[in-house]
Amino acid sequence: FVLSTNDGSDLYIGGELACDNDQHNGYHAESGTIYLQKGFHNYRIRYFEGYGMESFGIQWKKPGSASPETLPEDVLYLE
Repeated sequence: FVLSTNDGSDLYIGGELACDNDQHNGYHAESGTIYLQKGFHNYRIRYFEGYGMESFGIQWKKPGSASPETLPEDVLYLE
């Protein structure tokens, strides 16, 4: 996973920190790795904005892919 944010964010999947971009220093991209089995997984995304410009992006790299791609909305379920 790759989180690209201004100012900071993190991603937890199944209670495990999958990507830590808790920077609070302007736009920054950070990657993290977690291996998932097929199926549903609980997740939590924290994003915070300190001041100035706002931005948030999330990408993933599927097995066998050469580079990360934008996470499609249809793979996320919101409660």
